[in-house]
Amino acid sequence: MVPVVVFLRPGDYRQELVLATAQMTYLSFRYLVCDLGRLAVDEYLQSRNVVARVLLPLMQYAPERRVEVLLRALEGLAQYEPDPEKRLKYTDFITGYAELNETEQAEYQRLLAQSTYRETIMGPIQKAIQESRQKGIQQGRQEGRQEGRQEGRQEGLHEGLLEAIQLALEIKFGEAGVASMAEIQRIEDLGLLRKIKDALRTAGNPEEIRLLYRESSTH
Repeated sequence: MVPVVVFLRPGDYRQELVLATAQMTYLSFRYLVCDLGRLAVDEYLQSRNVVARVLLPLMQYAPERRVEVLLRALEGLAQYEPDPEKRLKYTDFITGYAELNETEQAEYQRLLAQSTYRETIMGPIQKAIQESRQKGIQQGRQEGRQEGRQEGRQEGLHEGLLEAIQLALEIKFGEAGVASMAEIQRIEDLGLLRKIKDALRTAGNPEEIRLLYRESSTH
């Protein structure tokens, strides 16, 4: 077994790893260095090795060739990777490391439209977009149902409190009490409605209830 370490960016790297203490060296080995930033991209543009094609954007080339290199990497992925899920996964990797600006993105789209592998490259991407859209729709529906249930519970509680308040007003104060319902029905605050319902147990007249919700509305 020969250890190989792949470096994504050019630089000066140690070529030996040592695991040791002051008393003893437990592990020491050297490894082969693959410095992608120093590999000439032209040597791999037509490679049939899918790994080499995926790594093209990390190799050495002039900045003005960035779009060309990206397209060759994606075409290699389309040619030599049969699994659509893996193509989608590594498409994200390739485009992420290519780091195109807006002008280069426009050029890339133009060249991609002319590529023989356009459908193969875009297929998994379109599928992922569609799945994401469907997932969003389903999540939206689920959230809508949850919100609907919550709203239904709130509405039911609101109506129940109003009915309890109206019944208590009618029993305790007759028509004079029921006359307050026109104002109470406009109250949306469930906490205030609960206070009114509880206050009706000890209130001596409808005016005490009116003072309660009118004072609350001024705060």
